[in-house]
Amino acid sequence: MLGQITLSEDDLTTRRTWLRCGGQDALLLDFAAAGRALLPGLPVGQSIEAEVSFAPSAAPQRAVIRGEVRSAAPLGALTGVTLEALLDTHAQALARNPWRERTVHLLGPVWLLPGWQVVDEAGHALPLAGDERLLLGLLARSAGGPVTVFGEWDGLGFLPLSLRGPSGVTPLRRREPS
Repeated sequence: MLGQITLSEDDLTTRRTWLRCGGQDALLLDFAAAGRALLPGLPVGQSIEAEVSFAPSAAPQRAVIRGEVRSAAPLGALTGVTLEALLDTHAQALARNPWRERTVHLLGPVWLLPGWQVVDEAGHALPLAGDERLLLGLLARSAGGPVTVFGEWDGLGFLPLSLRGPSGVTPLRRREPS
């Protein structure tokens, strides 16, 4: 379980939960009508044992968990990618499905800079997305050093969803404005 975001739009609340299953990213979607609570989500930063089924597609991404989650343990080590690899992966995903709105990536090591940019070791930079309060907190947690961050790239900005540090994965919990 790598990251999660909850959005409120008009009369609908949507939660996107991202997990990695056998090297493939999976998107779990949950919905609730306005005024209704979503069911509790799965724990970000945990490794779960469950059966994941992908919806048929030329580029499978949407998934559901069949049955029950059998166990949870702290997430093991994961390797981040460069910003160049992010752009390559995003382009390949759009080539398979031009309607895809976003791709997810574990970046690292990267540095977060004021002016809301993420920069990798090669000096490549991409803009960060999200509200300023979240980005300030993320910058403070990084303490100016290299971090591994998981988030969504929509072609315009990278929206951080979780930060991986020495003590494990920190979910960046918040609701994004509609």
